[in-house]
Amino acid sequence: MPFSLYRGLSDTDLAAIVAFLRTVAPVENDPPKSVYHFPLPPAWGPPVEPVADIPRGRTAEYGAYLAGPVAHCLECHTPMAPDGHFLFDSALGRGGMRFPGPWGVSVAANITASEDGLAGYSDEALVKMITTGTRPDGSACCPRCPTPTSRR
Repeated sequence: MPFSLYRGLSDTDLAAIVAFLRTVAPVENDPPKSVYHFPLPPAWGPPVEPVADIPRGRTAEYGAYLAGPVAHCLECHTPMAPDGHFLFDSALGRGGMRFPGPWGVSVAANITASEDGLAGYSDEALVKMITTGTRPDGSACCPRCPTPTSRR
């Protein structure tokens, strides 16, 4: 669960999530207390500071907000250090994480603005890849990222 980035959700967006969850019918469940067999990362637990809204628009700040706490793209597209912490400060979005599954092994792409990342893609191509899981050459991303349209 990419909880470390969720701490960056704006208070307004968090309130909207809570309002939605309150519309969902409760499920009878009595889970046991959580037990962790590893040290929890520094992002775990209080204190959580208030987070201001990021103005919507075609800006780097809003894009970072969407790719970070909202869609948590950076969780899969940022490599981890050997100790299990994400390299957000030194390798943000550089890709390389491996995800084995029944399809084989997917490797998270570099989503930085560099030449070996997304610099060569048009906005239209990026929208198509994100929403349909199809590359500009027509081939399928393997597997595609879980997007709002792929969760339906």
